[in-house]
Order: sequence, then structure tokens, then C-alpha cells
Amino acid sequence: MKKPRLKHAALPDGRKVWCVHIHELRGVPEEIPGYWQHGVSVAPSDIVLDVGANVGLFALDAAARGAQVHAFEPMPATFAALQANSRSFEGKEGRIETHNLALGEAPQTAQFTYFPHLSAISTRHSHAIHHNARAVVTRVFDDPSLTPRAGWFRRAPRALRFLCVEACARILFSSRPVSCQIETVSRMLTQLNVERVALLKIDVEGAEWDVLQGIQAADCPRIEQIVAEVHNEDGRLEAVCNLLRERGFTVSHEPVPVAADWDTHMVWARR
Repeated sequence: MKKPRLKHAALPDGRKVWCVHIHELRGVPEEIPGYWQHGVSVAPSDIVLDVGANVGLFALDAAARGAQVHAFEPMPATFAALQANSRSFEGKEGRIETHNLALGEAPQTAQFTYFPHLSAISTRHSHAIHHNARAVVTRVFDDPSLTPRAGWFRRAPRALRFLCVEACARILFSSRPVSCQIETVSRMLTQLNVERVALLKIDVEGAEWDVLQGIQAADCPRIEQIVAEVHNEDGRLEAVCNLLRERGFTVSHEPVPVAADWDTHMVWARR
């Protein structure tokens, strides 16, 4: 894959960050406070594992709180933006170390689906994304807050709307395979010489169960908090919550309204 041409974008608070596509940042900064709900917090010098770091907005926020962040992102283009943002971080106490890896249930090399126009949703499990592509495009065009200039679409005849959705879905959700290295949480704790993890954040587009399966039972007590975005396919939400409770966590969860087409939920787990 050729070296990506990164874009420099301004966030609502005025900060500048690097990204692959500027349109992908829309709404993302507003999502970051959601990770810190239900009592989840970090203190200066705490260790945070950011699994599925994307361009690093959560990692930057955690580092600004003084945390020592290990950010994992397997997609080469997105990782380049993550690296650029981590290098530009100027916190006094916090630090971000980047890793061009995915985390999963076992160490291996696996094929991921990379979406060049929507790099943030690149994933190892793409079937749900392809299945819901048209519904997502339709919802975006129907929402004036997301597409204020698409009033023509909302007024168009049904046949024209259908053709527009088909064309946009075909372009936006075009994809290609990318081979990525996968490690496990437990192996990374050993490699990084980490004794205690204050927070494990997981946002891996459908592979959250795989990440949790990569934590050996003996290592689980070393993790104090987990925040995960869970795609509720085949009862995954219940399975994830039950697993976390079995491992000693108190669990809360809420649906993610902006990801309703993928039945996505936020899960917060604390000891």
C-alpha cells in the first residue's frame, strides 16, 4: 500500500489533527466523552491500552489526562495519521506509544477489509458493514444535521433516491483486502512489561469478542476498567457482558444512537 497523503483538520475546540479523510472526523470528537461515563477515569501515569485507536482522538484525550497510552491500529494509512498525531502531542505528563498491530484471540496474520473512503470502519469482520451499507447511506442523506445540503435528495422521487443510494454505497463502501499482524492483550502485557492496566478501551468494528478472548484468565485481574464498543451481532452484547461479569466486573451498557444501523452499544466495565 502506497504512503497515504494525510489531511490536516481542525476539531471543534480548535485543535489540529492529522487524518486520512476529513469527513471521517465529523461527530467523532463528540463521541470521546462517552468513553468516560459510568465512573470510568484515569489518573496521571496510569496505563491505558487503546485497541482500535484509529487516528488517535481517544489516545490524545487519555494522554491529556496524564495517562501513558499504548495505541494499537492495524490499518497502514490510519496508523500513519495516528503516528503523526502522537508525535504532535504536547502533554506534560501523558505519553502515546503507537503499535501497528491488531489485537485478537491469538497471534497470527489475518486478512482485514480496508475501506479507502471510510477508513475508520475497516475491519476483520466486514459482512455486517456490507449488509447495512445502503441503510447507512440512506440514513445519512435523510438526516439534515449530517447532510445539510442534501435537501434535493429528501425531496427526490423514490426511484432517483434508490439510484443515488446505490451509487454512493458502491463508491463509499468499496474495499480491498489488507494483511495485518494480530497479537493478544496478554502477550502485549508481557512484551511491554505492563503490570497493571487502568483502562482497556476497545473499538474494533466487530472484533471486540476476539480481543477479550485474547486475555488469559490469570491476566484479567490486572485490568481495572474496560470500555468497549460492541456490535450486537448474534447476541454478542449479552455474551460480552456475561463474560465481563464472570471476570469480576460491574457492567453497564447503552445503545449508540448514531450507530443504530449496526445495533451498536457502549459497554463500561469496572472493578
